[in-house]
Amino acid sequence: MVPNDDKISAFQVGLIVYLTPIGVGIFTLPATLAKDVETNGWISLILGGLFCMLIIYFICDVGKKYSNLGLVETLKFLFGKVLGTILAFPVFIYYIVFTAMEIRIFGETTKMYLLFKTPLEYIMVPILILAMILTRNGIEPIARFLRRPFS
Repeated sequence: MVPNDDKISAFQVGLIVYLTPIGVGIFTLPATLAKDVETNGWISLILGGLFCMLIIYFICDVGKKYSNLGLVETLKFLFGKVLGTILAFPVFIYYIVFTAMEIRIFGETTKMYLLFKTPLEYIMVPILILAMILTRNGIEPIARFLRRPFS
């Protein structure tokens, strides 16, 4: 792994926080919301947004208090070694399942609207490779990658 000396600007942090949910949810949220709650979707959207903001506030508060620790280390510190490891496992599984689902949605959407005759594997594998490269190199290349369209 590359040494962890990443430095990113406040603008880059804002881009990551703002663009990630938009890029992920823009494909799935409107259809899911309309199917599940029909005309009352705006109420669900507002309540869900407020709940998420509350959770994010608590996560940021804990992150400030234990800024020198990673997620797993923070869970181990707060809940003990055994319980912290047990609590970290569902988070790990969530990230794996979420990544697989989002890459599949991205691939199918790209195939549907842009690359009609391209096999799905040829769309998804380059995205996986790009994600692995960016993840391996830390947060700074991800922030630079997201800032590129605004430069």
